[in-house]
Amino acid sequence: MQAETAPEEATAAVEETHRADETATADETPSVPQQRGSEDAPESPADDDRRVTRAEWRYLAVLMTVGLVLFVIAIRLRMLYGAPAGDEPAYLVISQTLQKYHSVDVMLDYNHQDYRSFYPGILAPHVATLPNGKLIPLHNIGGPLIWLLPFILFGRLGSLGVVAAISLLIVTNVYYFLRERGIQPVYAFVVSLLMIMASPIYTYASMSFVEPMGALLILYAMRVLLAPRLTTRRFVMAVLCLALMPWIHSRFLMFTGIIAALFLFRIWRETGRSSWRPYLLLVLPLVVSLIGIEVFSWVSWGTLNPASNESTAGNGPFQVDPATGLIGTLFDRQVGLITNYPLFLLVLPGVLLSLSRARMWMHGALAVVILPYLLLICTFSAWWAGYSPPARYIMIVVPLLSYYVAVVLQRLNSIIMLCAVVMIGITTYALSLTSDIFPDYRFAAPGNHNYGMDRLGQLFGVDFVRHVPSAFEAGQHPLLLTWLAVATLVGLLIWGWGLFRPKLSGGDWMPARR
Repeated sequence: MQAETAPEEATAAVEETHRADETATADETPSVPQQRGSEDAPESPADDDRRVTRAEWRYLAVLMTVGLVLFVIAIRLRMLYGAPAGDEPAYLVISQTLQKYHSVDVMLDYNHQDYRSFYPGILAPHVATLPNGKLIPLHNIGGPLIWLLPFILFGRLGSLGVVAAISLLIVTNVYYFLRERGIQPVYAFVVSLLMIMASPIYTYASMSFVEPMGALLILYAMRVLLAPRLTTRRFVMAVLCLALMPWIHSRFLMFTGIIAALFLFRIWRETGRSSWRPYLLLVLPLVVSLIGIEVFSWVSWGTLNPASNESTAGNGPFQVDPATGLIGTLFDRQVGLITNYPLFLLVLPGVLLSLSRARMWMHGALAVVILPYLLLICTFSAWWAGYSPPARYIMIVVPLLSYYVAVVLQRLNSIIMLCAVVMIGITTYALSLTSDIFPDYRFAAPGNHNYGMDRLGQLFGVDFVRHVPSAFEAGQHPLLLTWLAVATLVGLLIWGWGLFRPKLSGGDWMPARR
């Protein structure tokens, strides 16, 4: 790749290219700004380096093959050795109620114990009681609707197949996201492969949770937002993703608002008041979706609160100190992102190594999307997401973090670092596979056990688990702070190493008034 220009020169070059009106190629829909009738403009040479070419399809073929094999094996193990747990059966109950009773009154299913077709014991109802006395499901109907037909045809296996397919789409979009951000093909491939093996994407690919759906919708919407050319077809698809999010989970509603505001800012910068059509394309589907949610909530349960199930259950934001939730979300042995998926230690140095004026729009957009969500989930009274696998709440923004992991690998360009992340990937996969062979190991009530780590420790005769902190055990603050300090030190050392390596070339497109 070419040597990097100075940040000011990169920014000027990107803005100069942006100021020339671009149109899509012959097989694409015209871009939204082009609706003013501008002429075709040549592509920036930097754009050619960020396109996925035919030669790269072999990378995608390998990724899809590896992902399919690993996800199918995981599904098979979980179908053989474990029943759905946590919120999984509650989501399946919604699908079964829709199938058998054509209703959202899940108590019909619970009272008749229809759930015994996929759950072997007595299942406590996942419902909340509204002030008007009505019982409503704790979970939204979006996910159960998406996998409803496969569930009708194949039962629980059908729902798992849909989630696995969505997880494969996440991996594909991660690869495209990295390439569009200027990551070289080989590093985009390595990081996408690590996302399959050593991230929460693998964990949730074989389970009936809705987090993979949210992760895919957010990732695709952000790809479109950050693209230098906003084609109408992709823009409409991104807006539909935003419109779907609140139906999947009320927790995802904030992404609809934040990403829609970023699109609004981009359209205003590009078109100003010269055209009302892009504004209509953005606002109309969102308004229809939100009105639909209100109508559905009122007709079904007599409330206009779109998050009535969550608020009634008592798990809301700003109920605990955000520092407590953040440190636990990152370092708790049961649910922590870094303790269960240490690959994400590279996020901090990746952020530091990629900071530049030439990438200001991208960093700003990612920060505006990720940081408010972290503040939200880390102040929940149940920030660990209840009886769940690790990193559940944070999982939906993990694909966006892959960019910073890729920056470290590409900037260092070191065989030592590649070998290190491969070993981390293999170890993480071994831990995840253990919790597929013994499905109950993946879940843990708030306490001090990570059963997968316990099992591996017994296997190798090393009691390393006692050195991994628990946010639910007394006297753990020194250990939690030690992990925080060590993770920060490792990040800074990797950042320092990267400062002596060649900088990443080029910059990113930025929205500018035409």
